[in-house]
Amino acid sequence: MDGSNGVNSVQVFRDAVIGHLAKGFVHNLNSPMQIISMHLELMRSDLARIPGLVSDKEQLARTTETILARVDQIEDSLSKMDFFLRVVNQRKAAEVVGEVPVIIPDLIRREIEFWQSDLFLKHQVHVDYDFPDPPHVVTIKESIVRDLVDGSVGLCLGRLKESDDKTIKIRLGSGSNGRLELAFEQSGKPFPELDAADWPLEDKLFFLPFLKAVLQDCRADMELAGNRLKISLPFSGQE
Repeated sequence: MDGSNGVNSVQVFRDAVIGHLAKGFVHNLNSPMQIISMHLELMRSDLARIPGLVSDKEQLARTTETILARVDQIEDSLSKMDFFLRVVNQRKAAEVVGEVPVIIPDLIRREIEFWQSDLFLKHQVHVDYDFPDPPHVVTIKESIVRDLVDGSVGLCLGRLKESDDKTIKIRLGSGSNGRLELAFEQSGKPFPELDAADWPLEDKLFFLPFLKAVLQDCRADMELAGNRLKISLPFSGQE
């Protein structure tokens, strides 16, 4: 695979991740829209009552407070929608940005928040973090870290489907060779060998080739051992 084809393959898989999470995207937008619609309807009813409450100052004050509370609920729902849309737009913008100083733990947490659109992860999986303090700040392309998290989380979720304990622990550290080490430990079934034939179909057709393409593109190494997936990643510098 030459460099151009590698980049094109990664972009195809990035778009496929969005498709994989599409149902959750609709849920993340639909829920606040339903809340806004409900409060608008209730506000119409509250406003219609006001002319009859002019002589009852106490009831008028209570109704006014209720209307203001509904406005707050609408603003909160709009903020959630705005946050989600900004996260999606920032992901697309980061794909064309070069290497920049990145606080790696913050970026990983944001990416896991993006993955809350996967309803299985959101409602059934607990994600735990083991990050150093102070946090790693390295010069790297944000999109590389996002891609590695996307592929790794996708593979972890496939191992958790039939597990009673559904946990993913993400560890971050520095290897002895000066590379960034990112490890994902999941509580489900052990990972097969990298080239084994018994990967689930979704992993074999989607997450596994996605992760392999990203690893090749950024010259990173991956090790699978039991329930742990570890990535050793080169970067330009650390602050």
